[in-house]
Amino acid sequence: MGHTHSLAEWAEALLLALSLYSAGAALVFLICDADASDFDPRRPLAALLNSGRVDPLLIAIVSARTAVRDAVLDAAALVLLLTTSPNGATHV
Repeated sequence: MGHTHSLAEWAEALLLALSLYSAGAALVFLICDADASDFDPRRPLAALLNSGRVDPLLIAIVSARTAVRDAVLDAAALVLLLTTSPNGATHV
């Protein structure tokens, strides 16, 4: 006589099949009636930007970018000053 499956194994197989069917059905329902404009993020992003709720975040990003750029320029100038010598200068 062959191996019989336990109730837990039957439940596991049933739930696995149900979850795979549900995932496939969700994808079909999303894609079936979908229009390309449904996946276009420009309209919600424009509404979010025009609402003014992200203005402090944008200001912080620009300030951080400016600070990083200034720090990089300062570091480059320091490296240039420390690694070169003017014409006619003697090393001590």
